[in-house]
Amino acid sequence: MTIQLVCFSVYPQKLNEGNMPQIKLSELAKKINESKIVNTQIPDEVVVNKIATLSPGEKNSLSFLSHKKMLSEAKKTLSSVILTTEEFAKELSIPCIVVSNPELSLAEVLNLLYPPYVPAGKISSSAIIHPTAKLGVGVTIGEFVVVGEIL
Repeated sequence: MTIQLVCFSVYPQKLNEGNMPQIKLSELAKKINESKIVNTQIPDEVVVNKIATLSPGEKNSLSFLSHKKMLSEAKKTLSSVILTTEEFAKELSIPCIVVSNPELSLAEVLNLLYPPYVPAGKISSSAIIHPTAKLGVGVTIGEFVVVGEIL
């Protein structure tokens, strides 16, 4: 007898609709290696809770600029903060986090705003598990998952 495990993830909310951490610009810059804030006198009043593309950008989002050809888009963005180099920050008026390598620093920000999923080690009450299924210690079985026998 073979048991088949089929997993589906059900997300009650789309990402960034109230379930992402909000962080002040001043705190975010402290968590990014070798960074500094420019183009704002009030970094505690600027809040970031997501990553967005430069164009069009979004309020409370961070975008990144690492190439000159995107500079015109950065000047028109709706994003609240741009992660960029000192060279490009001088040409912008919106708050910037200045770093030497925007791509690498973006990876740091992604880990802060979108932390990796950590399984809860629980079995949902809505899961259906075949009586002969053998589950590992600490396994997580999500909502509406069916662990059944292959016929």
